[in-house]
Amino acid sequence: MRRIRKRLAAEVKALRGASAEAVIHKLNPIIRGWAADDRSVVSSRVFHALDAHVWRLVYKWATHTHPNESKHWVTARYFDVFSKARRDRWVFGDRDSDRYLAKFSWTKIVRHQTVKGSTSVDDPALTDYWAGRRRRQKPAPSHACEPSGLA
Repeated sequence: MRRIRKRLAAEVKALRGASAEAVIHKLNPIIRGWAADDRSVVSSRVFHALDAHVWRLVYKWATHTHPNESKHWVTARYFDVFSKARRDRWVFGDRDSDRYLAKFSWTKIVRHQTVKGSTSVDDPALTDYWAGRRRRQKPAPSHACEPSGLA
């Protein structure tokens, strides 16, 4: 967690003077990648703490970018409900491009499911167990351009 915080801080500091769209373009892949990679080993508390850290970083970036504007003006310009599906007012975004910064807490935490004892896929007595496990997994995405009769 310390490494991701330092990396985000370094990236935002390097983007001083850049546009909000550049900040979003640079930080979104980092946030989404780290969250997707570590979603099975973290808690929601960690995600919320990282969201608070990112908020402080981008707020500091915004006040640095507009030193002569009030803090109310800065929050009104850069923070709003950019994603209508999420009712979160404190999302950092760019009104011109309608792009916004992803949050760590928007990533669903998925836990690894352990296999019972010494179960084997080859054991015919456990076919119901393995069928139930396969049903719980998400199906592979189907391609819309494939003809249904040729697949």
